[in-house]
Amino acid sequence: MISYPLKVESINTEVTPETVGNKAYNLMAMSTLGLPVPNGFVIPINAPFSKEELISEFKIYNLQLPVSVRSGAAISMPGMMDTILNIGSTYSKDDEYSELELAFKSDCYLRLIESIGCSIFNLDNSEFRKIEKAAHDFYIDDPVSMNEKIIERYLDVWSESEWQEFPEDWEEQLWLAALAVRDSWNSQRAIEYREAEGISHDGGTAILVQEMVFGNFNERSGTGVVFSHNPNTGKPGLYGDFLPFAQGEDIVGGTKVPMSIDSMVNNDLFKKNGKELKSYIGKLLRHFKSIQDVEFTIEDGTLYILQTRNGKCSPKASVRSALSMVNNGSMSISEATDMVMASLPKSNTPKIAIDENMLVRLGFGIGVAEGEVVGVVACSRNFADEMRKQGKPYIFCAEITSPNDTEVMRHSAGVLTAKGGRLSHAAVLARSMSKPTVVGFESMKVSTDQFTVDEDTIKNGDMIKIDGTTGAIHYLA
Repeated sequence: MISYPLKVESINTEVTPETVGNKAYNLMAMSTLGLPVPNGFVIPINAPFSKEELISEFKIYNLQLPVSVRSGAAISMPGMMDTILNIGSTYSKDDEYSELELAFKSDCYLRLIESIGCSIFNLDNSEFRKIEKAAHDFYIDDPVSMNEKIIERYLDVWSESEWQEFPEDWEEQLWLAALAVRDSWNSQRAIEYREAEGISHDGGTAILVQEMVFGNFNERSGTGVVFSHNPNTGKPGLYGDFLPFAQGEDIVGGTKVPMSIDSMVNNDLFKKNGKELKSYIGKLLRHFKSIQDVEFTIEDGTLYILQTRNGKCSPKASVRSALSMVNNGSMSISEATDMVMASLPKSNTPKIAIDENMLVRLGFGIGVAEGEVVGVVACSRNFADEMRKQGKPYIFCAEITSPNDTEVMRHSAGVLTAKGGRLSHAAVLARSMSKPTVVGFESMKVSTDQFTVDEDTIKNGDMIKIDGTTGAIHYLA
């Protein structure tokens, strides 16, 4: 055996976050606490393995397709390394399934085609986005036909590439995904993140293989990310987002605007799951003694916990939550001090003073990282880099952000996105950097040199102000 199971009754003494990674270790810990964790295994950090050994481990654990392959370093690096979902998904028009089942199976398959193409073979993500948008516009009331057309065109992208053909064999998919996840430790964005966060380049990532659970299965399914406390203020209580009929990449990637976790808890379809989630997070708080950032999926009414880690939050939130946990006896003063120190911002950006009377309100998005900030608009990485070289504070404005935007966000004064929710990539990363951030400003249409809101056009270099507390956005008239 070259791996360790993720579902255990007790954790082997030789297993530590340094050997199997933080994600796998925490999954094992959750399993010992009785939390519902999908079945799977982890290949330790830097452990050598062959394709034959990988497939053998899969069969030993009797995993059922489809599966996911995820990364897991000793120190959490949110969004910096690869994840590949839906491995082993298949689709055939001849299958005798209901319309709902056909829509589900085709959705998983098209996601797989794109994920393998972009993460492993470096196909252009924008080509897939164009196809998806066109199909959505044309087949808006026919999801099966829409997905079939997307699959057809996605495969055309493959046939027109140097690779020519999508790999249909699940064993080959699993092997390629494992290699891609392992190699993503040395991706440019991962290296830059470690340098900025003071994380050693030594080590690597573990490889986690888990059975998929599907938030896109039916109307009683969904996916969410939730904090045990408000990561801006430290107030106890669930804080997060939930997206019905979706997979985890939809909510973390920020491609859609989700509902709040409170709306999910009060929704008749998910009330039972909301109560379970509160109970599980209480257990996690008592065990880990720190604000927890939890990813979960509900499949056909059954809740699964996919990940927990110490939450990235504001210094204010760290202080308040630490005091609360010291007072109730769940944390020592020393532990509280460590948690607060870890939350302190590592960099500052210069500020601009303006005449508040010259500001015109553009509208409101979702404030996700506290603070007000003024800066020049930068709708592209290139323009942001130019502003940085000139020493001008800029606000990075985008439809959504991805891990590839980490450095441009790190050097920004703030972030504004058209899509995404409270725990999208933009929100989590900017909050950890103490960057005032507003997401989900849906009326904003962004190009590389400007953005528009109704009749207003705001160009690169124009001045705006964003409020990461209230979500308000203004421009300088």
